[in-house]
Amino acid sequence: MAREKPAMFGLLLLVLIYHSAEGCGFTTTALQGTVQSPNYPSNYSDNQNCVFSITAPDCYQITLTFTAFDLQANCSLDVVEIRDGDSASSPILGRYCGSSVPGPVRSFGSKLWIKFTSDGSITRRGFRATYTSAYLQAPFFLFASNTAGNVGGSIHRMDVETRTNYVIPMASSLYRPIAVDYDPVEQTIYWTEVGQVKGIRASALSGSGMHTVLRTGDGSTPDGLAVDCLSRLIFYTDTGRDVIGVLTMSNFAHKTIINSSLDQPRAIVLDTKKGVMFWTDWGMTKKIEKANYDGSNRTTLVNTGLYYPNGLALDLPNNHLYWVDAGTDRVERCDLDGGNRKVMLQLGSSHHFFGLAREHQHLYMTDWYSLFPTATSMLIRYKINTTSAIVYATSSGGRLNDIHVVEPKKHCDGTNGCKVNNGGCGVFCFPTPNNGSKCTCPDGQTLSSNRQSCV
Repeated sequence: MAREKPAMFGLLLLVLIYHSAEGCGFTTTALQGTVQSPNYPSNYSDNQNCVFSITAPDCYQITLTFTAFDLQANCSLDVVEIRDGDSASSPILGRYCGSSVPGPVRSFGSKLWIKFTSDGSITRRGFRATYTSAYLQAPFFLFASNTAGNVGGSIHRMDVETRTNYVIPMASSLYRPIAVDYDPVEQTIYWTEVGQVKGIRASALSGSGMHTVLRTGDGSTPDGLAVDCLSRLIFYTDTGRDVIGVLTMSNFAHKTIINSSLDQPRAIVLDTKKGVMFWTDWGMTKKIEKANYDGSNRTTLVNTGLYYPNGLALDLPNNHLYWVDAGTDRVERCDLDGGNRKVMLQLGSSHHFFGLAREHQHLYMTDWYSLFPTATSMLIRYKINTTSAIVYATSSGGRLNDIHVVEPKKHCDGTNGCKVNNGGCGVFCFPTPNNGSKCTCPDGQTLSSNRQSCV
């Protein structure tokens, strides 16, 4: 009997690692396997209702890859439904029918729920897919989206590689979300809204714990947003009141940074190690500027050849600042001091670039393409230093606004003078070059004699 135990253990391990789909549905913890319709490759039967539930270890992601697909073309008759979780109420990742083989689908969590249903009429060969589970920590996008009527909206999460996308479920309605950013330390999404609720709101990455961070009030249009996860700060632009402001993440203390010589400030990005902010302004005097976090050393980088300068993206290792312009239909860049300006990509006049994000060697731009009357919006991917631009994803019935890329493996990389103990400051700590820091206070308060606390 003692000799048989290793063989039995090997058999159990094989069953755990690989699951081959037989029959109608299964529940498994196997790390890889197949999912297929009953009787495949022969035709499936009428009135099938099969659920496949896959659970991987914590922090793993599940990638489902279809190898064959042949259902009726009407999704109300025969359909494969995929959800990010373990139940019919989990966020939906996709519904598929017809004969085109879907692209890969990847879970954001460690569970994937798949349901195949057929009606009582025509049957076809069905589908077959393989799945694998791995500790990926894959990069993903967050982007804000408006409804076609410019009333509601949503925050989406999209896997960069597979383009798997779902709407993050929120506890209450969103009102025209525009800008979005993410704090990897507390796994919190922040976004601005310019509709019925004007201000900044936040939630967990799952959509839970939704709350209002700042109400900017009537007459305001909070358009841009940038998070400094090192210094625990949230910067925003307001095109209605023509200001740039900042909040602490700890208690949302507020400070106005710049309130002069602004007309329509929009996008804002941060050099979190040196404490420098960059922003666009598409008002009467169109420009791209930068300043220290406290508003000092304000400098105009670009003020010619601009029309509607919108999204910004930083490439600090290469000393580059990228921007998109909705009027010139260009992607451009310059050095962080404004020099060496260069047109990277020029597209036709039917485009209207808005948001911009950089992920390694690619830029991703949201495009209000053909906004009226069809209200079609696109996500375009551009490979830096080439002429290669493709339509990466499309959205109908609304528009894609700001976009932000999250790389979980980076978490909150780097250090600055404010990362440890808030730099010794009582409220606001602004980083300066060479790991320095500067304490400052909310509106209506001043520094005490110790130059750290506020009174």
